[in-house]
Amino acid sequence: MDTGQQTFCRLVADVIDGRAHWTAKLPEREVHPAPLLLTAEDRRRYDAERKRRQRARRSGKPT
Repeated sequence: MDTGQQTFCRLVADVIDGRAHWTAKLPEREVHPAPLLLTAEDRRRYDAERKRRQRARRSGKPT
């Protein structure tokens, strides 16, 4: 059975020998900045509208 220490040693040896293959990390999803720039009152309106759309989507009613 492989212990954590053996796995770590094997990984370190692969990196040192140049046999390790790194996978590319996917880019972070871009977040639309508009909700972050709203005033408190606009934010409340934005959240209420979002909730209304969510409720309509759940109930099947058109928005």
